[in-house]
Amino acid sequence: DLGLGLFVPFVVTIERAGVHNESRLWDTPSDYAHAIRYLSYRGSFGDARLGFRVGETHDVTLGFGGVVRHMNPLIHMDAPCSGIVLGFTHERLEGHVQVDDAVSPRAGGFSLTARPWGDLFLGGTLFADPRMPLSMTDGAGHGTVDQELGVLEPYSVDAFVPLSLFAGYRLSEKLSVALEGITLDASDREALGLLGHLKGRLRRGRLTLTGSLSGGGGGDHFQPFVADSFYLLRREAASGSGTPTLLAALRESRDPGFGMAAELGFSYSLSTGGTMEVKASFLQNRFAETGTLEALLVLPGKLILAFVGALDSQKNGIFSFEGRIALTDRWFLWGRAKRLFAISPGNDYYESRHQILAGIGYRQRSD
Repeated sequence: DLGLGLFVPFVVTIERAGVHNESRLWDTPSDYAHAIRYLSYRGSFGDARLGFRVGETHDVTLGFGGVVRHMNPLIHMDAPCSGIVLGFTHERLEGHVQVDDAVSPRAGGFSLTARPWGDLFLGGTLFADPRMPLSMTDGAGHGTVDQELGVLEPYSVDAFVPLSLFAGYRLSEKLSVALEGITLDASDREALGLLGHLKGRLRRGRLTLTGSLSGGGGGDHFQPFVADSFYLLRREAASGSGTPTLLAALRESRDPGFGMAAELGFSYSLSTGGTMEVKASFLQNRFAETGTLEALLVLPGKLILAFVGALDSQKNGIFSFEGRIALTDRWFLWGRAKRLFAISPGNDYYESRHQILAGIGYRQRSD
């Protein structure tokens, strides 16, 4: 029921200027707190089931995804990151809590779904970004860059707390529908919107197919799917060039917000006890079009391969490819290749960075 993984990274960066050790990994107490690569627990308390994980998270979706859909907390420089994911289920009640980083939190939220009777379900989602950048520069266009973390320091911030409420009905084991009302600012009528959702699932032997379709719109200051894979980049990627931040763009908009999203996936159970999963999604709103792809292959005791990638219409692209190969029952080889974003040294704009990590690990199983 309990899993724990520790890691001690020694990162060497290869650049045109030469090779140097990445010392920022061990500068502060929080760096040592990030030495917990993952801490997970799954158990039962009476009729309730509980799951908990501290570690890297590549995909965050809350509720029906009208606000947060496929957010990637690891979009910035590959500093250690320990997100929190907590889920519980009890009879007709289900909840999820997620925070992007337990040590230095920027954004988080929770969703709750209840099934009071029959196939009817009701729920809500709250997302919170207490220091959402409003302006990245002062009046003269000057900004501050944290070169070690590879991020811009905002000149001014404001709270961003979207809330959604949804209600739906399960038409059959294969199909369900739902309506979701969203406000990006409870004090602003122009920040209200309404979405419709359709979800389906089909099982044939070892194969399971899933699909969903969502769409809707709202007022001038409304935007569905506002927190997507590039949320942490788009929220602060404005500079002195006059490009507004995400929050400023929402408040300055004079056109109704709209958006749609579609998702398809399949999973297949292998005869060896392993699994193969693939999921692709696409979402569109007035700010960008974003596509995501996830793939997972698990051969128990032998091999694990995982891929997460995203691309948007602004030519931003991120990916993470990770693999683990068992050498013995306890020792394994591990590797990861990533494309992320960081501040270009000496400038105040983001550029893509590639990183390759590799290592050897040891695991101990206990009854």
